[in-house]
Amino acid sequence: MFNMKERCSDFKSTIIYSIYPKSFFDADQDGVGDLKGITSKLPYLLSLGVNAIALSAILETDNNGAVFAPTNFCRINPALGEDEDFDELIRTAHASDLKVYLTLPLTFTSIAHDWFEKSRSSAVSPYKEYYIWKPGKDSDGKNPPDAGKNFLGHSMWTYDLGCGEWYQNTFGDAYPTLNYENPRVRKDIIDVFRYWREKGVDGFIIDQATFEIKKIVLSDLKPMYKVNEELFDYGVPLYRILREILEKCEEDFPILLNAVRVTPGVYPYLISDDKQICDVISAEYLLEGTRIDEKRTFSAKIFIREYLALQESICKDSIALFLEDSYHSRLLSEFADSSDPYFTSAATF
Repeated sequence: MFNMKERCSDFKSTIIYSIYPKSFFDADQDGVGDLKGITSKLPYLLSLGVNAIALSAILETDNNGAVFAPTNFCRINPALGEDEDFDELIRTAHASDLKVYLTLPLTFTSIAHDWFEKSRSSAVSPYKEYYIWKPGKDSDGKNPPDAGKNFLGHSMWTYDLGCGEWYQNTFGDAYPTLNYENPRVRKDIIDVFRYWREKGVDGFIIDQATFEIKKIVLSDLKPMYKVNEELFDYGVPLYRILREILEKCEEDFPILLNAVRVTPGVYPYLISDDKQICDVISAEYLLEGTRIDEKRTFSAKIFIREYLALQESICKDSIALFLEDSYHSRLLSEFADSSDPYFTSAATF
């Protein structure tokens, strides 16, 4: 029998407004949206019936690419404001019973993260094992260790001339993959969660969470196998750290997975009672035809059919539906455009 663990049950009826700060509202008129801008717009968000806001890409970073990568997990991007601005945002939101969630990428960091710079600085650095390094497969080391592919289908290995070794990447050279086999990495990431909880963050959205399992799963979302990390073909490190976070962070706070390219048959294995790693999973697969990094045709008929199927599934109480984000085009544009007489109706559907 499959039973959902009752964690953070109030979270499952939450309406979350996702905010990309740089393009939301520019309070100081320097051309970049900021934390003060978000704070000033909280009354407007409350008027929409929103229960929570999700802040994405607010950590310190060195890039402006499509994939956000932090250079520090516990520091605000100076372009968005100071720590005091974040504290004021938290206080103002909480005064209006508005929750604040933080989006975190846990699989990788920026190549400019202090951990990685120390990792590549010396073969005996304690940070060497924070990432996944391997020698090349040939005697001269100039060919990658294996033919493994990263998230984008390219080689998952990048050669570092200074080290003479290859490091594993998630989205390309600028995104080195964290090594969760290392207990020090796991401890530091758990401390990241504790840090933001102490700052007042109410919950977390785990960005770019991808999982595949080795065995066949049924389309009706009924689990067939006992959950353990060996079941997963991809995503074991992320599964492992999320299990440890739930076990070692004693406070009860919600975790939502931004489950990118995860087939719905995998969902039960992420929210199962005894091996749960999250409270809610975003049904990103519904929007596959709107991903900006892929050329696919969106089908409204398939979208509606799959959406209705989810409402009948065993996971229905733990599925989050989102309409758009920085990785997808506007869903509204797939149903109608401004010249369509049904545009307004589609926008309020």
